Amino acid sequence: MASRGKVLDVALAVLVGGAAVLAAAGPAGADGSGDLAFRATAEAAAVRMTMTVANGPGTNDPIDVPGPISHAAVNSLGSSSAFASFPYPGDAGVTVPGLIPAVVPGAPSLPPYPFYAKSEHPIVPKAQQAAGAVNLSAESTQTASKAAGSAGPQGDGPGSMSSEASVTEMNDTRQLYLAPGTAAVVATSKAVVAAFAAGPLTLGRVVSTASVTLLADGTLQRKSGLELSGIRIGDQTVGLSSSGFVAPGSGLPFPAGAQDQLSTALAGGGMTVEFLPERQTDDGIVSAGLRIRQERDMPNGRDALTWVIGQAAASAVGGARSDGVSQDSSSSPSEGAVGASPASSGAGRDIATDRKEAWRTWAS
Repeated sequence: MASRGKVLDVALAVLVGGAAVLAAAGPAGADGSGDLAFRATAEAAAVRMTMTVANGPGTNDPIDVPGPISHAAVNSLGSSSAFASFPYPGDAGVTVPGLIPAVVPGAPSLPPYPFYAKSEHPIVPKAQQAAGAVNLSAESTQTASKAAGSAGPQGDGPGSMSSEASVTEMNDTRQLYLAPGTAAVVATSKAVVAAFAAGPLTLGRVVSTASVTLLADGTLQRKSGLELSGIRIGDQTVGLSSSGFVAPGSGLPFPAGAQDQLSTALAGGGMTVEFLPERQTDDGIVSAGLRIRQERDMPNGRDALTWVIGQAAASAVGGARSDGVSQDSSSSPSEGAVGASPASSGAGRDIATDRKEAWRTWAS
């Protein structure tokens, strides 16, 4: 369990529903205007499902799908983009079909992946995809990007899943109660899951949020939240926290005997439920979430389904311009925040690669 805890720390620190590591950018604004040099991202995935197949052909994880996933990224050089997808096949699944004709002469052109909407300033300022119960949108300007994805019944009713992410550079921050003219970057993300059920476990509603605000002096303000309601194990209504199962409303942990009974009820369905606390990285935050695992015996071994719910993430790094060079922010986590021990940031690594590697190790 100790080694898995270390893997979890790394996974949460590099997750993207779920906290990408970002390096400081160059002069603020595409034309060199502005007060901040920065890079910022926000990302949320309502649910990430991983299937682990013992002795599977080629891979033990044939299914590793987050969604609906929303991602937004902006930097002070004028790069601004966002995407939403469900199911999300990963970066390779989106880009490889378009590359096949160039790699294999004579190969037919394949249509682009349909369940993906990406915006990029100034080439594609808006994008939207809708197919049945899936709705995806993305929008980008020079100083802001946002994305949103939803699946299931319209609105926020039972069976629905949604995510949203946004990054905005703000030169007029009076709404943030800062002095007029103060520059700031705000990155926010949110994921909502309504009425999830597996085996004896039922979740009524899960809402996770994360936000960071980067000020011109390099100060990074972090905030996250996780709202849980309607959790039941069989007929027993419970709450869940880092202390284990708790009484709804009061938050007081159940006695050890009751904890064991609830765990035994889950184990009868081959299930475990783990509360994932908030994690702070050097340049952002990942909200709390839930990890649910269900195992079953199969002829080829023991298979498993793993769902991670929540884990919204936001990240930003940079500082005031000084002769065209950013003053990098390496601020320590806010005092008094939940889970205040910062995880390794893995600076300089590819975001998508980190996310996939961390999740694959964690779910195994």
